[in-house]
Amino acid sequence: MKISILITILSLVISTNLSSQISYGGIPKSFVYNNNISISTIKMDVQNARTYISEDVKRDEFKDNIWRFGINIPVNIDIKKQATVENIANGKMYRLRIYSEGAVSINFRFDNYKLPKGASLFVYNDKQDDVLGSFTSENNKEHGILGVSLLFTDAITIEYFEPNNAEFEGVLQIDRVTHGYRSSYEYNTDKAFGSSGSCNNDVVCTEADPWNYEINSVAMIVVGGNGFCTGSLVNNTAEDETPYFLTANHCNNSPNDWVFWFNWHREGCQTGVASDHDDISGAILKAKNADSDFRLVELSVSIPDEYQVFYAGWDKRDIASTTSVGIHHPSGDVKKISWDNDPSISSDYDPGAYLPDSHWKITAWDDGTTEGGSSGSPLFNQNHRIIGQLHGGWASCSNVSADYYGKFSMSWNRSADTTKQLQYWLDPIGTNPDYIDGYAPTMALVDAQLLNIESPNSTYCDEDTITPKMLIKNLGEQNLISCNVSYIIDGGVPVTFAWTGNLETFEDTVVSFSDIILNFGTHSFKAYVGEPNGITDTINGNDTLTKSYEVINITQQILPIQQDFEDANFPPTGWEIYNPNNSVTWERNTSASGNGSSTAAAYINFFDYSLRGATDDLLSPWFELPINTTPKLTFNVAHHRYSATWNDGMEIFVTNNCGSTWTEVYSKFGDAIATGSNQTTEFIPNQESNWRTDTVDLSAFAGQQLRIKFKSSNDYGNNLFIDDISIDYVTGVADISTSSNIVLYPNPASNFVVVKSEKITIENIQILDIAGKIVIYSSAKPAKNIRIDISNLKAGVYFINIGTEKSRIVKKLIVK
Repeated sequence: MKISILITILSLVISTNLSSQISYGGIPKSFVYNNNISISTIKMDVQNARTYISEDVKRDEFKDNIWRFGINIPVNIDIKKQATVENIANGKMYRLRIYSEGAVSINFRFDNYKLPKGASLFVYNDKQDDVLGSFTSENNKEHGILGVSLLFTDAITIEYFEPNNAEFEGVLQIDRVTHGYRSSYEYNTDKAFGSSGSCNNDVVCTEADPWNYEINSVAMIVVGGNGFCTGSLVNNTAEDETPYFLTANHCNNSPNDWVFWFNWHREGCQTGVASDHDDISGAILKAKNADSDFRLVELSVSIPDEYQVFYAGWDKRDIASTTSVGIHHPSGDVKKISWDNDPSISSDYDPGAYLPDSHWKITAWDDGTTEGGSSGSPLFNQNHRIIGQLHGGWASCSNVSADYYGKFSMSWNRSADTTKQLQYWLDPIGTNPDYIDGYAPTMALVDAQLLNIESPNSTYCDEDTITPKMLIKNLGEQNLISCNVSYIIDGGVPVTFAWTGNLETFEDTVVSFSDIILNFGTHSFKAYVGEPNGITDTINGNDTLTKSYEVINITQQILPIQQDFEDANFPPTGWEIYNPNNSVTWERNTSASGNGSSTAAAYINFFDYSLRGATDDLLSPWFELPINTTPKLTFNVAHHRYSATWNDGMEIFVTNNCGSTWTEVYSKFGDAIATGSNQTTEFIPNQESNWRTDTVDLSAFAGQQLRIKFKSSNDYGNNLFIDDISIDYVTGVADISTSSNIVLYPNPASNFVVVKSEKITIENIQILDIAGKIVIYSSAKPAKNIRIDISNLKAGVYFINIGTEKSRIVKKLIVK
C-alpha cells in the first residue's frame, strides 16, 4: 500500500516538471526503492566558456549562424559497463551520474541506442524534480542515434532498467555530452526568458490570436547538441500528416540527433513562467539547397495528438506579401511573433553571394523583430501561408535594418534534383497547386482551453481575501457556450463554476470565482476546465494548469538596518536570496579586505559564472520608513572589470506592494560600477582604494512599508562585492532632531538605561545590536520616562530605536 501511494504522488510530481520528449511514462525504479547507495559518477573535464562567450558576441550579430549555447565534449561512455548495477525485482537497474562543473545545462547523444521490449530509461537531476523519460524500445531507430534534451543542472543521472526476460541485452553508448554555458531561459521570472530583446512579443498575447494555428506549427530545434534554430511543420497536398519540417540549410548538422521543442511559450502574455515543451528527437533529411537556404526534414516519429500541432500552408508563387508575420524562437527564447505592415521586397541575400531575387527582404519590422536562433523560422504572407524561411539579416530591437528569407518559390522546383527541391515531397499527389492552406488534424469541434490562471498572483502580503480568476479560450471549431471551470487548493475540495457564454474560435474570457481567504505559507493552486458544451472534452492536454502562490507573514525589522555580514550565517536573519537558475549566486566572502576593520562581505563570483545575462537577488528584511523623514540607503561596493568587453553590474529595486512591482532606484554597469582598473585575474579587494561608498535616496518612499532588492547582473567578467549596508533616516521634525528633547542616561550604561522625553510621548522602544538584530523590545504604556533593564546585554555598541506619535528617533547606546 505504501508503495502504491508513493507511486501516485511521484507520478503527480513528475508530470508537472518533465519536458515531454516522446516518452512513455512511468517513474524511475530508484524513486520507488529509495535506496541510497553511492552510484558511479563520471566528471567531465572543466570547461572554460570565456572564449566561447567572446566569440558569441560577434556570432550573435549574424542570423546565418546557429545560436550556440553549449560546448560539445566528445566521450565514450557505455552505460552497461560503467554504471552502478543493482539486482532488483524482475531485473537489473543501472545508474550512472554525469557531472560537468559550472554547467548551466546538460544534454547528450546516444550514438548507439537499442533497447529490448520491457526496458526503460530515465534521465533526471540530483533533486529528482526534473525528469525525462521513460525512453523504451519505441525510441529505437535503424541508425541507433538518439539525442536527449536539456536538463538545466550541472549533474544528471541516467537510470536504465532491463528485465530479466529481455529478448536481448540493451545497448546504450554515449559519444557526446554538451556542457551548457548559457541558458535558453531563466526559471520563474516575470522578465523575458532567455536573452531576447524586450521588443519581442509573446505568442500567447491576444493580438496573436489570429495566428494561433500557425503558431502551433513552429518549433525550436536543438541542433548539433549545442545550438538553437527554428522551423515549422508544413502541409503537403495529400494532407496525410507526414511530419515534414522546414528550416534553414545553414542549420547544417545531421538531423538524426536534433530535438524539436513544440509548444514552448510563456503561460501569460509578457508574464508568468514558461510552459513545458513537447519534444521529438530525431529527423531524416529529405532535401536542401543553399541557394535559398532551405532544409526539409521528416521527423522520426508521428506527432502525438496531444501536441495539437498545425501543418502550415504555403504559397509557391513568386508574389510579394502585402503584409508579413514571422513566428520564431529568438536567442533560444520562448516563442515570439513579429509583424511587418509593409510589402516584402524581392532581393538577393544582402552580401550579394546568392542568386538574384532568391530572397524576400523585410526592410524593417513594425512590431517585434528576429534574432539569432530565429534562423529557419517561417515568413507568412497576409493569407497565412509560408513564403520563405529566415536566412539572415541584422534586425534587432535596437536595429531596424533588414532580414532576408529564402523564397519558397525558389525552393519549389528550381533544381530538378529531388534532394534539392520541395515539390517532390510536398506535392505527393502531383497536382502542383499554386498554394495550399494549413491543416489542423487535432482540432476538435468543441474544445475549451484553460489559457492562464489570472489570480492568484505569485505573492501576497497584506491582503486577507482574493478573487480567483481563470482565463479560458475556445480552441474548437464550434462556438463555446458552456463549460465547467474548477480549482483545487493544496489538494483540497474542488470548487466548480458552471460558465455559460458565447465564444467564437480563438476568443477568450475571464471567469471569476467567489472570494477566498488567504492563509500564510506557500500553496498549490490547480485549475482545470471540462465538459465543453456539455460533452466530454476529447482534447484534454490543454485543460489543466498549476500555479504556486505565497502568502507572506511579514516580520519587519525596525530601523536602522545595519548589515556588515560579520555573522557567519548567510544570508543573515531576515535577508533572502533568489537564485532563479540554481547556479552561482550571492554568498559570504571572508577573503576581502581593505574596508576598514571588516572581515567579510557579500559577493557574487562573476569571474567563474559563464551564464551571461543571469541575475541573482539579495533581498533585505521588510521595514517601514516613518513619515516626515529623509531616509537613505548606503553601502560599500568593490568591483574591477575583466576588460572593456565584460559589463557586469548591479541594480537596486524597492517594492512597497509585497513584491508585485519593483521600482528601480540604482543601476550601474561596466565602468559605472567599477571601483578600479580592469584586471584579467580574479578580483578580491585588498585595500581601501578598491572600495567606494554609494548612497541611494529613499525619500520618495517615506511612510511606506518596503523591501530592497540588490539584483546582480552577470556578464562573466569579474567579482562584485558589497558590504556595510545601512538603511537609516533622519527625522524631519526639527525640534526632535536638533535638540535634547529625548535623552538616555546613564550612557554608557551597564544594568539599566532610562529613556526620557520632555515633550513627546514615547510609544515603544527597540534596542538593536550592530548587525540590526532586535535584542530588546519594549511596548509599555505610552509615557515620557521609560526604564529598560539591559543587564543581559553584552558589552558593545547598540542603537535604541524610539517610537513616538510622530516619528522614530535613533540614539546610540554604549553598554559597559
